[in-house]
Amino acid sequence: MAERLQGHAPATWVNDAKKWDFDCINERFRFCRYAPSQQFHIHQDGVFHRLTAPEGARSFLTFMIYLNDGDEFVGGDTLFYADGLGATKNTDGDGLNIIARVRPQVGSLILFDHSVWHAGEMVTAGVKHIMRSDVLYKPTCGTMPVVTPAAPSSAFTPAHQGYIWTLTALQRIEGDALASCIASGGRDKVIRLWSAQGAPMQALHGHTQSVLGLAPLLEGKLASVSRDRSLKIWNIATGQCAVSVAAHESAVLCVCAFVRDTEQRIATGGADSQVKLWNTEGVQQSTLNGHTGWVWDIAPMVRAGEGATVSEDGDIATVSEDGDIAIWNTLTLQRTHRLAGNVPLRTLVVAENGRIIISGDMNGNILMWVLKDRHWRVTASIRAHTAAVRRLRLLSPILLASAGEDNQLRLWRIEAEFAAEFALVAQAAFSHSNFVTDAMAVDGGCLSCSYDGEIKKWQC
Repeated sequence: MAERLQGHAPATWVNDAKKWDFDCINERFRFCRYAPSQQFHIHQDGVFHRLTAPEGARSFLTFMIYLNDGDEFVGGDTLFYADGLGATKNTDGDGLNIIARVRPQVGSLILFDHSVWHAGEMVTAGVKHIMRSDVLYKPTCGTMPVVTPAAPSSAFTPAHQGYIWTLTALQRIEGDALASCIASGGRDKVIRLWSAQGAPMQALHGHTQSVLGLAPLLEGKLASVSRDRSLKIWNIATGQCAVSVAAHESAVLCVCAFVRDTEQRIATGGADSQVKLWNTEGVQQSTLNGHTGWVWDIAPMVRAGEGATVSEDGDIATVSEDGDIAIWNTLTLQRTHRLAGNVPLRTLVVAENGRIIISGDMNGNILMWVLKDRHWRVTASIRAHTAAVRRLRLLSPILLASAGEDNQLRLWRIEAEFAAEFALVAQAAFSHSNFVTDAMAVDGGCLSCSYDGEIKKWQC
């Protein structure tokens, strides 16, 4: 296939004043099926890096082949835009400058720059099938001067190669003391450790696909999950992977640590719609079934140190593509509450020691649920972003960060109102050049990471 594609792709590519030669295609083909009401919202494609070759290789182009004809479904055109979501307040792209519209034809190929904003229009009837992958280039021989690596010129460099999916704070054992550090996981399959000031400390290698979730554990350990379907447990002091298990039948999308009966446990959620429970040695203890879509996020209902006994109302909460929030009792393995919705959910946080759940959905909305007399009800609903909410994080007990696919990081204050109700009040907004994927609190402010491959610090 590479030989056939080579006749259509540029033989060379220039990027940042460097010349690259056509190398190959990414053999990891992605096959996508779009049923009625499904679409791919406006986005840019990420760079794929191949690190095995001495000089390295990276992708600049996406190629996509339509596997069935547009006569077999309604909608489903591929749309290309002049600008991204950061330039509009409309989630679906109406009002954006559409520069091209492609109607699928079976067997036809489209080839485009990763940086071009594009979307798959909603399919309203029938089913659309495509295959896509990337075109890789390698540095042109003789044009890439040998450079001795210099000391990083700024914090959080050298950066991840490609998207950064997740951030977390860690306690690293140094001698007889604990030192704070930061961990980040990216599409380059690497977990990077940083000092509180952003100086590189360590890189953990072992995952074979994107690192999607991180959770700090006791005794200087770290749990990580990946699109490679594995759960890994790392010894931070040595940088060694102590445990690696095949955790789910599909990509593992999220991980969290929680306390049950005074012992720390691990929960993972996957694209197989399951939630699995583990001990900190990586031994699976049980499976929670109930979601009908991808499980995107998990949060403990009680913060570590605030309680160790399983509540009858549940000790972990999950959100899913099926639109539901589920609260689970991990001792009885029962779903104690189902907070039903009709919009796919991406993320959640728990506040007020289990009395408040805040969720973020695909349409950019944040909903606040409050528990009263063992019943949950929505007390606030805000259109927080003009595209999907990727991540919610509590920066403090009353300060919430929301990361959006509109390239914005937004801060909200949780404020108590009359009759013990709660509301979200907007505080600030910060921008990246692509989707914001995660955030975390640090001294003097917060950090955020993005599809643009950057970790930024903000005063807040």
